[in-house]
Amino acid sequence: MKLQEPLMSYLGETFDLTNLAYEYEVPVHFIFGDSDWITPFMMEESFLENLKAPKKSFVLIENSGHYPMFDNPEEFCRVILNILK
Repeated sequence: MKLQEPLMSYLGETFDLTNLAYEYEVPVHFIFGDSDWITPFMMEESFLENLKAPKKSFVLIENSGHYPMFDNPEEFCRVILNILK
């Protein structure tokens, strides 16, 4: 079994973020690319509005698709460092 198979079987084609819990005891941060056509950020923005967490954020990285850490690595690292502060 490949390492990613358990994750992919969990996510599959029917993964729906709204089926997850809305209350967390840890910080929750969403980082999206502005050109992501696989996971449109507009849907996650409304999910985040209803989410309860000690700290939460939504960051949109310009000039990035589904993998902002590869499309714009400098900006992605800057975002991560800001979150960790």
